[in-house]
Amino acid sequence: MRRRFLTFYSVFLLITSLVLPAFILCGVATAADWAQVNNDGFGDNLNRRSQSMAVYGSYLYAGADNENTGCEVWRYDGSNWTQVNNAGFGDVQNWATHNMIVFNSYLYVGTANDVIRGGTGCELWRYDGSNWTQINSDGFGTTENIQVHALAVYGPYLYAGTTNSNTGCAVWETLVGYYWYLAEGSTGRDDRGAFQTWVLVQNPGSNTATVNLTYMTTSGPVTEPTMTLAPNTRDTVAIEEIVPNNWSVSTQVVSAQPVIAERAMYWNSAAGVYRQAAHDSIGHNE
Repeated sequence: MRRRFLTFYSVFLLITSLVLPAFILCGVATAADWAQVNNDGFGDNLNRRSQSMAVYGSYLYAGADNENTGCEVWRYDGSNWTQVNNAGFGDVQNWATHNMIVFNSYLYVGTANDVIRGGTGCELWRYDGSNWTQINSDGFGTTENIQVHALAVYGPYLYAGTTNSNTGCAVWETLVGYYWYLAEGSTGRDDRGAFQTWVLVQNPGSNTATVNLTYMTTSGPVTEPTMTLAPNTRDTVAIEEIVPNNWSVSTQVVSAQPVIAERAMYWNSAAGVYRQAAHDSIGHNE
């Protein structure tokens, strides 16, 4: 028994002698490990708070809140900081950047824009590395939504949570992407023959594409499970597996990345002639 204990103790000492120094080297940051990497306020003492940061591409982005001239967004390359937006995105009432998130190859920034300061409601801005675009209506339609306080990605959707002290907080959802509308097809069949309709989607880009299909039928929309297309791949969907024996069905294709979409339809005659007739249509892009 004593020999087993000594053997176990020896192994324990060996393991701790190897692992513990490595753990200590990884360590936890202490007061002596921190170094400031920007000038105070990015050179403006009215930039009083930085409460949002995100990594986008090969840069670090940081927001600066400024109640005097409007919020700022700064980009860091590991050595230098560069402001990449006009103060307040052109509106001095956009005084804070409450949140940042990266979604589908864009950087998103949510602002605070308070009606009590004369503002029109919070705004959500999208950045492609060069240009900024506002992607919501001010305050999501009401001046009472004064802050985009949270951003999150869930599936193919981007969510924004707002501050609203009057009617209560709100959570907003959007599928930010590209829309294709495909011409009407058919999966109907009777004693004259049967139609087959296929939706074909190609992802020619370098990023994975999340694609949603919605079939428009005479009885209402039918949603297809989400497709995920790796870069430079394609997939084909048989509509009849979701909406069988439906004489009138068109398709909406929504993708988070640019894709190519088309609809192919075939007619199999009752006489047994396979694909006796065919028709193809590319999608209308919006």
